Amino acid sequence: MRKVALHFLAPVVFAMLAMAVAGGVHAHDLWLTAEGGAKARRVVVNYGHPRDRPPTAADKILDLVAITGDQRVSLLDGLEPATVRGAPVVRSRPFADAGRTLLAARYDNGYWVKIGDNLYRNVSKRMAPNAIDSLWSAKFAKSVTGAGAPWNTRSATSSSSCPWPIPRRRGRARRCACGCCSAASRSPVPRSSAATASRR
Repeated sequence: MRKVALHFLAPVVFAMLAMAVAGGVHAHDLWLTAEGGAKARRVVVNYGHPRDRPPTAADKILDLVAITGDQRVSLLDGLEPATVRGAPVVRSRPFADAGRTLLAARYDNGYWVKIGDNLYRNVSKRMAPNAIDSLWSAKFAKSVTGAGAPWNTRSATSSSSCPWPIPRRRGRARRCACGCCSAASRSPVPRSSAATASRR
């Protein structure tokens, strides 16, 4: 019983640490909402925090797809800037939806360098050769339009939001419920839209 409790506690602690680090560098989040009726649904791509909403940049959206069953439709064409509840967002073209669609997005958050304690700049290391550290940041988001959406579908990336992992049995790691765990490590990817980074 204690091993199971520790197994479930570890991802929670990891997520809390990740949020603390992200909060320290003021990382922004990406999330998707939907608006409009079933015949003219639109995806709204949101960026920022509740009281800090910089404009969502349409040209930084690498992928925006609507997945229904085995059909995958790109919504990249026709993206337009809009304002929703006073916040600058990007809105997709209308599409038909019967409440069975999984929406997924990837967003280029750019290159960042660390030039001091909790002091970051949105440039590459070429512009700041004396930087302490550097990274490229990408954001990921998923949403569904109803209970009939294909919840267990993987998006185009291995960094994917997923429900709690299935506990290990007899010493063997098992995939999480939606199969989006890293195949190499057999460990679940953190469940958030927070940035994943790679050093450059």
